Amino acid sequence: MRRRKGSVNPSVALWAVPRSISTAVERMISERGDFTVFAEPFSAYYYYSDERASYRYLPAGSPPEAQWSSILSKITDAADTSAVFVRDMAYHVAPRTAEVARLPFVHTFIIRHPLRALLSLHRLLPDFTADETGFEAQYRLAREVQAVTGNPPLIINGDELRDAPENIVHSYCDRVGIPYLPDALSWERGMRKEWGPWARWHHDVAASTGFRPRDAIDHSATTLPARVDAVYEKCLDAYLGMVALKEAADNAI
Repeated sequence: MRRRKGSVNPSVALWAVPRSISTAVERMISERGDFTVFAEPFSAYYYYSDERASYRYLPAGSPPEAQWSSILSKITDAADTSAVFVRDMAYHVAPRTAEVARLPFVHTFIIRHPLRALLSLHRLLPDFTADETGFEAQYRLAREVQAVTGNPPLIINGDELRDAPENIVHSYCDRVGIPYLPDALSWERGMRKEWGPWARWHHDVAASTGFRPRDAIDHSATTLPARVDAVYEKCLDAYLGMVALKEAADNAI
């Protein structure tokens, strides 16, 4: 992927874990109208390409549009004429973490406490794999980005975003280097065509008109499903690593 020449608009990537409020951020960016937005383009690579890391979905073949080079070409072509925003799961690019960290993006991340994220993931995908939780892949990618740039990456917290969207989005825009557009914090209800085959994962955002405050949850009273309990501690370790990187980045401002 080549970097666009003569443009002041960045190509921004938001690397997420599942159920971390990342789709709402994407919806806000779409509402701005000044970015070409890609919704989880690397999911096809992870699940359908010749190099697929998962056989959860078994296609009859491996379509050309699922291949790594094809996905990068689409993003590159868009970046020739506009600013680009890519929202994706970090685990979708885990086999190429070192390569991804060197792509000409402003790499940003969104985190969420694994208790909330995993319980939500379990409701939608009860047989999720450890890889599909995404926490360890996200932490590896964030550390790789730090190694490449020499600085901890920009990280936002999905729950904090829900509680104070104006402040978090304003800060995010300032640090990425794009104008803050407050009107983009609200949008019309509806499913987006770019969500395509993953539409069932986006019903909450489709029914929303903006960022909604988080619901209260009593951590001490929560009984974890067995599959969640089996991965919780490793996810928590990776999450706390991301929190430490976030604090380092915030303190460096």
